[in-house]
Amino acid sequence: MGQKRRSTVILLLSIVVGIVQLDLFCDGYIVNAEDSKEYLRRYEPVFYNAIDLSEQHIRARRRAKNDDYNVNKEFFLHGRNFQLNLNVDENLFHPNAIIKNSAFPIKYNTRKALSGTIKGNYVGHT
Repeated sequence: MGQKRRSTVILLLSIVVGIVQLDLFCDGYIVNAEDSKEYLRRYEPVFYNAIDLSEQHIRARRRAKNDDYNVNKEFFLHGRNFQLNLNVDENLFHPNAIIKNSAFPIKYNTRKALSGTIKGNYVGHT
């Protein structure tokens, strides 16, 4: 997987997971989209069934350790359909990782983290 494609996948996963769990990850601290303009060239809302995604995420977290449960989500963004295949990944972060924003550390249970892939034939921007 090329570096640009990997970055796009990570960004998309970050956006989806962040939208669903933002209040849990950040204890209610919400970042305004206006504050992100220096980092983002274009902002567009993501439309998806948040209840369905939340239920799949809860089932994935409660699975047995040896059970390989996936969270699958399809959403429409930038004029395209994306299909994500996400798995709970307890090894995504170092056990002693500290997640911070510019003001303070953020309370986040790293055992809830998801990682995954975009299904199908994905072609990123060049």
